[in-house]
Amino acid sequence: MKLAKPSDADLDAASKLLQILNTLDRGAPVIPFDSVQDFFDLTDETDFDASNFDHLASLYFALQNLSELRPSFHNRVIGGMCNCIMWEPNQIIDPNSPTLALHPRFESVALELEAERRAARYWNKRYHQAVSAHDQLLDSLKS
Repeated sequence: MKLAKPSDADLDAASKLLQILNTLDRGAPVIPFDSVQDFFDLTDETDFDASNFDHLASLYFALQNLSELRPSFHNRVIGGMCNCIMWEPNQIIDPNSPTLALHPRFESVALELEAERRAARYWNKRYHQAVSAHDQLLDSLKS
C-alpha cells in the first residue's frame, strides 16, 4: 500500500493541530467522567454536531482522556512525523516520490543487508552440511 506524501499545507495543518492539542494539554480543567457521554458511543449513535454542547464536551473529554492515557503522544507522533521524518535535511523520505517512500540512500543499505543475509544463509547451510558429514564419518568409524 502506498500513502500520499503530505504536502506543505498538510504539514502546516498538522502543526496547528499539534499546537491546539498542546494548548488543551496544558492545565485544562478536568471534566468528571460520569458527566459526559463517551465520544465514540455518542458518534456511533449520531453524527457529530459541533453546535451541540454535549457533543463538544464529549470531544473535549475524549481528547483529554487520550492526553491522560498517553501524555505528550501527539508531540511524539505528529511532531515526530512533521519535524523529523518529513524534514528534508534528515534524508529519511524520498523528496522526489509523490508517496511516502524511503530516501534512495537506504536502497544501498537494504541491498547490502540482503546480500549479507544470503551469505549468512549460505554459510549456515554449509556449516550444517559439514557437521552432518562429520557425524556420519564418526558413526562409520565406530562401526
